[in-house]
Amino acid sequence: FGRDKSNRPVVYLDLTKIKLDRYEIIDYYCAFNAVLNLVVSTCFVPGVIENYLFVIDMGGKNFTSLPFEALGSIIKKMSIVYSMFLGTMLIINTQNFIKFSFNAFKIFIHEDTRKKILMLNTD
Repeated sequence: FGRDKSNRPVVYLDLTKIKLDRYEIIDYYCAFNAVLNLVVSTCFVPGVIENYLFVIDMGGKNFTSLPFEALGSIIKKMSIVYSMFLGTMLIINTQNFIKFSFNAFKIFIHEDTRKKILMLNTD
């Protein structure tokens, strides 16, 4: 999707484009793996650029209209395989309910990971 002001690659995910009725979850795993392998192999510079910015666009949707189980599964797999490469995760176009829910559950997330996640709503 480009680079941020620190020249880190930006990986953008539009959740409204995930269609589990059309594609299997494994197809999304393969796609993310291919994209992140490409980012790591072509966009990183050892000692200079060693992480990426991950932007998740919620599209202003709520819990019932988004594939949260699939998203959680994808993020979990990415965090295992690419755990050291995530610089920052921005979750944009969220509704207040999602933001409040995250604030309630973030106490269960490791402090280093919490520092990397920022939620922005549409208001």
